[in-house]
Amino acid sequence: MSDEETKSDPIIIKKYANRRLYNTGSSSYITLDHLGEMTRAGVDFKVIE
Repeated sequence: MSDEETKSDPIIIKKYANRRLYNTGSSSYITLDHLGEMTRAGVDFKVIE
């Protein structure tokens, strides 16, 4: 099994036109501060527009 197969998929964060961020993993809106906490915790995520 390769390293890529053992990694979980990153959480998808959707950025909307009104600058709101939506976490599809938890089905909730998040703040930029929460995104910073996720980064410090080592959570993999991907922001898409």
